[in-house]
Amino acid sequence: MEDPRLRARLLEAIRIGNYYDAACGLAGVAYGTFREWIVRGEADSKTGVASIYAAFRDDVQAAELEAEGRIVAMWRQQIPNDWRAAERFLAKRFKRNWQDQGGVFGLPGMEGGSVNVIIPIREVVVNLPANVALEHGVETAIPIQLPSRDEAG
Repeated sequence: MEDPRLRARLLEAIRIGNYYDAACGLAGVAYGTFREWIVRGEADSKTGVASIYAAFRDDVQAAELEAEGRIVAMWRQQIPNDWRAAERFLAKRFKRNWQDQGGVFGLPGMEGGSVNVIIPIREVVVNLPANVALEHGVETAIPIQLPSRDEAG
């Protein structure tokens, strides 16, 4: 933690969007050590102690926010050129109105109850046996587009 170069490498790896374990590997820090620093920083912050660990924890959070902000900006730059970027952005950012609902399947739950699982389905691929595909002159994997919830009525 005292080595400013190690700290800088670790924060830069997080800043460019790596998961913690990958950032630790790139910086040469054991993931367990990183977690200890974060936990200690959280404890110090809660008790009002200004420590290198609390500052490090704050720097890690800032690096994550920078990564997210930069990547969202890049994503949004693609929206005018690619409708899929717009659709995906809306589905992620405004789930209630824009996320595909897909199929709802009931699964057995604990103690006789049930659990509803929502799986967004946009396309189904039908895999045909090779002899059937050859007989009908089609590919062995046929993608079938499913209507959206609005199109299905």
